[in-house]
Amino acid sequence: MSTGAPEPSTTRPPSEGGWSRFGAELPTGGSGTDGPDPVGTASAPLGAGGSSRWDPIPPFRPSGDRDAYDEVIWGADLGLAATTSGPADGPVVTGHGLTPTGSVPATPPRGRLPETPVEYPQLLRGPTRARWRPLATLLVFLALFAVLSVTPFLVAMAYAAVTGVGDIELWMDEQLAEGAVTEPGGYLFLMFSLIILIPAAMLSIWAVHRIRPRFLSSVAGGLRWRWLLRCVVVLAPLWVVYLTVSTIVDPPQSPRSTDWLALLIIGLLLTPWQAAAEEYAFRGWLAQNIGAYFARPLVAFLVPTVIAAAAFAAAHGSPDPWILADLALFSVVASVMTWRTGGLEAAIVMHAVNNVGIDIVVSAVGGFDESLVGAETTSSPLSFAISAALSLIALGLVLWQARRRGLDRFYRPTAPRESGLRTS
Repeated sequence: MSTGAPEPSTTRPPSEGGWSRFGAELPTGGSGTDGPDPVGTASAPLGAGGSSRWDPIPPFRPSGDRDAYDEVIWGADLGLAATTSGPADGPVVTGHGLTPTGSVPATPPRGRLPETPVEYPQLLRGPTRARWRPLATLLVFLALFAVLSVTPFLVAMAYAAVTGVGDIELWMDEQLAEGAVTEPGGYLFLMFSLIILIPAAMLSIWAVHRIRPRFLSSVAGGLRWRWLLRCVVVLAPLWVVYLTVSTIVDPPQSPRSTDWLALLIIGLLLTPWQAAAEEYAFRGWLAQNIGAYFARPLVAFLVPTVIAAAAFAAAHGSPDPWILADLALFSVVASVMTWRTGGLEAAIVMHAVNNVGIDIVVSAVGGFDESLVGAETTSSPLSFAISAALSLIALGLVLWQARRRGLDRFYRPTAPRESGLRTS
């Protein structure tokens, strides 16, 4: 029996030309179409306000599990409403075909995350990627960092108030002077100056790429805590042996600080966050934003790795070639860990174990002022060789454990459950 509705091919605009995705109304009645009116009447509306918009993008079910599915864009300008009333005795024409029930099924628009399996550096290469996004992310990152830079000042002034400093303004000038980081107030200021990199990196990616910040941690959408703890168990003993031997063979030259206990407590509490902040900035934020430009996975890894190594080494301020080589190699090893494990966990642990271990030694034994890399810091080929061997052994242990655990380093989109689909 005929329903009076035309064939679907006569109700959908051609794929080339015709109506644009935004702004043009889908014609009703006889004007602009060669076939009969889609719903049997020239005045029947297809959407709110008597008009609808045709979306030339094919129907798409967003990628990822239920959490990744939350990254999908939802907006009225990207498709029809969830349901549209129609005549009870005939089908309704939608931008994606006919439905016999008299309602338009919700067709979600494309998601932000990639639709195919990708490695960590390419997590921002989703359907909505654009060349301007990484550049805009950099501007937002710098703006957020400038705003958040008030935090170290507030923390330092709070410490001054608690410890009974008389002239806080004069005290702050002293803490900001070169070499003041060997005192608790200056050390607090330094720690929080780096820790604010975490919210700046996460919020800038969310603001511009519209991808949840947890995907900056790993391809799984968050820190994989069991894997992180396994890295601690594997890497901590290595640094304990290294720091014990090096302290015995080459003990610190300067005596223990009179504020050693305060410095030790600050180091134990804040150094893991400081190490994580540098990883989120150099091996996370930078890697993903630069990697978004390259379609080839190997190139998307190599280019950010080289840039991150140069930036990380230069950021420490020492012009000594062996210090620069040491820091660059450390950065490359951390980048390889992130790439081959699909997340920042191993790099964060290696960085944190190294810095916390050094903090414990220099606070409890001495040599705190010698431990901080600055413009006057120098090194030697032997020190570089020992540090390189330590980093490469750590890399081997991490990759060995990743293989044993069967760690998946790819982001793998999966179809969401139908019952979990959002319709508005």
